[in-house]
Amino acid sequence: MSRPSKAELLKLSIPGIKGLMAARTPLARLEARKAELEAQIARIEADLEQLVRGFTLAPARKRTRRTRGRQGTPGRQGTPGRQGKAARKAGAVRAAARPQQTLQDVVVAVIRQNGGKMAFQDILATIQANKLYHSRSRNFANVLRRTVSISPKVRRAGRGIYRL
Repeated sequence: MSRPSKAELLKLSIPGIKGLMAARTPLARLEARKAELEAQIARIEADLEQLVRGFTLAPARKRTRRTRGRQGTPGRQGTPGRQGKAARKAGAVRAAARPQQTLQDVVVAVIRQNGGKMAFQDILATIQANKLYHSRSRNFANVLRRTVSISPKVRRAGRGIYRL
């Protein structure tokens, strides 16, 4: 609602001014409520962003062909087949820098996000579509089926339906 100019206010009658004043109070209340709801939406979006960021996984490493090292191979030092202490330590640091979520944690988060009950095929489709978990298995459905069946956090609610 735009603010009337001084000339427009002078043209208003007493009932018109009273009507303008009466409309101003609910308008201020509604604008305050709108600001409150927008702040709440911003908090929810931040929580969702944080949840999605928790599912990001490190990119899959490129598989390289393993060959036996030889003393004269360029770029390699030391005895064949052995890593130096510094190399082992650097590998441990890299592995610790990227924490992996377990498949069970991913399944629990997916079920919780979708209301508490989900069909197995929906869980599988959600994990694969959003690339929430990386597995080297040729048949990821079997891995997921095994995880869901032995998980203490996930219970069977019916045929092919699971709940927390």
